[in-house]
Amino acid sequence: MYNQQEVARLRGGMALIIKSAMDPNPSGNYFSYAEHQDPNVREPWKYQLQRLVQLGVMALEFACKEGKNPDGLVQAGSIRLIEILTHANSWNCFSKVSSQTAATEQLCLQQLGLRTRLYPIAGHLVREQALQAKDANQHALEGVLRLSLRPLFKLSGEEKRTVAVRFLEEVLTTASLVTHLPVGLVEVIASVEVVDALLDAALSSDASLENVNPKDCSNWEGSTALCVAFNLINLFDKATKESKAEIEPRIYLIYLQALRKHFAQGVDDLRAANSKPEYESVLLQMQPLLNRSWFQRFLVATHSSSYTEKVEAQDSFVLVACVYYSLIELLVICHGATGKEAVVAMIPALNVLAFTPGIQQSLWFQAAKMLRIPGEIPAEVASAAKVAVWDIEELHGGVREITESGPLSAVFGLFCRTYNHLLLVLDDDDFFDRQEPFTIPQLQAITAALNTLVYRSIIRTEAPKWKNNQSEESQFPSLLSDATTLLRSLYDRDCRRSFCPPDLWLAPADCGPQIGTDSSGPCGKEIISQVLKTCPQTMRFEERASIFRETVIDAKLRHRPHPMPFFGQDMVVPITIHRGTELEDAYSHLLGLSTDRLRTRWMVSFVNEQGLEEAGLDGGGLLKELLTEVSKKGFDPRYGLFESNADGEIYPSPAAENVEHGLELLEVMGKMIGKAVFEGVLVEVSLANFFAANLLGRYSYLDSLPSFDKDLHRNLVRLKQYEGDAAELCLDFTIEEMVFGKRVVHELRPGGKDIPVTNENKLQYVHLVAHWKLNKSMGKVMGAFARGFYSVVEPQWLQIFSVKELTQLLSGGHFEVDLDDLRAHTKYSGGYQDGSRAIRMFWKVLSTFSSEEMQRFLRFVTSCPRPPLLGFKHLTPPFTIHKVVEDTTPLLQFSDLERLPTASTCNNMLKLPNYRKESTLRDKMLYAIGANAGFDLS
Repeated sequence: MYNQQEVARLRGGMALIIKSAMDPNPSGNYFSYAEHQDPNVREPWKYQLQRLVQLGVMALEFACKEGKNPDGLVQAGSIRLIEILTHANSWNCFSKVSSQTAATEQLCLQQLGLRTRLYPIAGHLVREQALQAKDANQHALEGVLRLSLRPLFKLSGEEKRTVAVRFLEEVLTTASLVTHLPVGLVEVIASVEVVDALLDAALSSDASLENVNPKDCSNWEGSTALCVAFNLINLFDKATKESKAEIEPRIYLIYLQALRKHFAQGVDDLRAANSKPEYESVLLQMQPLLNRSWFQRFLVATHSSSYTEKVEAQDSFVLVACVYYSLIELLVICHGATGKEAVVAMIPALNVLAFTPGIQQSLWFQAAKMLRIPGEIPAEVASAAKVAVWDIEELHGGVREITESGPLSAVFGLFCRTYNHLLLVLDDDDFFDRQEPFTIPQLQAITAALNTLVYRSIIRTEAPKWKNNQSEESQFPSLLSDATTLLRSLYDRDCRRSFCPPDLWLAPADCGPQIGTDSSGPCGKEIISQVLKTCPQTMRFEERASIFRETVIDAKLRHRPHPMPFFGQDMVVPITIHRGTELEDAYSHLLGLSTDRLRTRWMVSFVNEQGLEEAGLDGGGLLKELLTEVSKKGFDPRYGLFESNADGEIYPSPAAENVEHGLELLEVMGKMIGKAVFEGVLVEVSLANFFAANLLGRYSYLDSLPSFDKDLHRNLVRLKQYEGDAAELCLDFTIEEMVFGKRVVHELRPGGKDIPVTNENKLQYVHLVAHWKLNKSMGKVMGAFARGFYSVVEPQWLQIFSVKELTQLLSGGHFEVDLDDLRAHTKYSGGYQDGSRAIRMFWKVLSTFSSEEMQRFLRFVTSCPRPPLLGFKHLTPPFTIHKVVEDTTPLLQFSDLERLPTASTCNNMLKLPNYRKESTLRDKMLYAIGANAGFDLS
């Protein structure tokens, strides 16, 4: 409690002292004692003057903290009194300030700066302003700040440094001070001389500042050094360019080091406490980190001569990486985010990093140096490389060994996140042709490292333990996830347009521990499941397709229908289809079927145009015919459900939702194709890239747009690369489409019709257009198809395949026909056997067919020109050769030997006459498959 009586006496004396200072007559003037000849009079007066300074500060503190003077008279009077006592030029009784008077002024400034509570008062008022308290007095704050800065201008040496430290401790430890104060008050502090003095003090007293608690104005506490450095670099930015430029890197160093220390502790504490601070508060405190120009200053500063004299340049870059990696973690925690929300939380920092030129190269080569692995694979090495070259031995320890080094995990993790973020906006021209930001040899090195790292992390004996032990090494799953995400992005690029040799993807599995289906040991089913989930490309496609078929078989056993209690027969789903209305009948039968009934056996029967049921039992052939005929009709663009691109690849029509029952019909089409995949029936269809990606649960970006509209993609790329003024093109953030002849305008972002496309936002426009076309406008129709497809085939079953591989799963493999395999799994009927003379001639003739002729043959007998993925063992129904019995009845005008071979594609059956000559068999077969003639259903 302050001496109120003393303060009260001072009130009465304030007016007299101020009046005396303003009086130019030295006779009887209080301040004339400054040059009194008698030291016995002058020295006591000096002591009294210093005492008045002390009492003035006491009165000011009382008025500010107690709030007993609403009109501010005591505050204003105290401030004015202290100004006069510490400023000899305001003593009007002297026309010129002598050295003796100046010495008196110096004593008062020393008293004010070193021995009063002026700086705690200034800090109190600053925090009131920052908190926007009701009793905050901006006029008083400005006056006190000016008083607190006066000793910094007048004192020198150690006294000046001490005053600067007091200012730092009491004022600049206020969190986000510069962002809270009005511009005018910031300018009071941000003078060149003051900023230089504060920078010098901070650099010389950093250790002592750590003992001072931060004066926090938010709900999130930061270290003292962090608060001081944050405020100082903002003041430095506002000061003139004449300030000491060589100090800039050093204060950035303090800021970055303080951030690194604070983040390391803060992130662990927040994660352990399972709590989160205010997101806005963190963003405010970290604002310099989220500004690209500031980030570039950090990079320049940490490579400056004043810094690198003490620390190597690579260590400075590692410091920046550590800070930003921790910042991203903190943003995610503060946002309380997971999954896609976590990505959104990272965006402010990722935008700064990913779009700064050269940052990805710096991060990658720094990580490669720390890992002791090559940063690129020379072309001559890659072309002659054996499989083992792509299995990076230094990464056999997996992610766990990287996380043992905090700096390494930060550099590598930051590289994975920023490069993956950049890949979202890099088109294939940038990636493959201009090779930005990495050349193909560098990309191969990056991909090989990621492929090895992810695979080895999964198959290590202790790998499964991380899922139950995240508290010990919380970075392990995060870093593995980052590496896996980037690896998947690069693999998707390679699937679309190859830049890596096939051996690269298979190398870790080929050179490492072999994965089997045995559930015992470290490489059991759990490991297989993890490999298929994270890096399926390390297993051969045939192996994954085999696992898929085994999964389907297990599902069939689980969904096997129970026998009917009285008849001892399986309960099947009867489906009657009328010729000419296949799709409509399928719609009525299948729309409401559950997953169990969709996966069970269907008993298909057809009704002809005359309304009579066609003869025959469905042994699998009629199901195939149903799937084939419904697919053929549904995929026909004239029906309005699907469209095709320039390459003949199909995708759901955006206008299908306007067709009567269009979405329901698309759902039925999804069920039909799902059933075909489930039963292993090949359907000759090629899906557009973006459509197949959607079925695999993957988001489509600009690079997938050519599979929808090549011309639109070409125009968007031209806009992206346009070097002129984009505003001259008169575009805005809208997109038009025609619906039944009516023009409909959609805004790509809120208020888009009023937002012009400029050079600054054209990249956003390009990607919003691609997003609208591929995801938003197609969302309902692709969702309807996927809903039907997923009701038969589980989505996770398909995650192990790429977009191209999904097409092979639907339509068969793109490889040569194995004639021995076909013969081994061929059945015979009508009297033929494998040893029959006509059959021996048939296989001999078939062995002479070219690849194109073999494709025609397969199309002729199965309706699909490609063989099954896993061989003809999985052809449904099995390939059958049926003997056409010779008929020499006089009623016939020709011999059976003149007949052409025919086929029943629904049964995968070739009806082969019993030819006697090999040449006749060959000629007839080539004619039949070339003319597509002779189809019938028997």
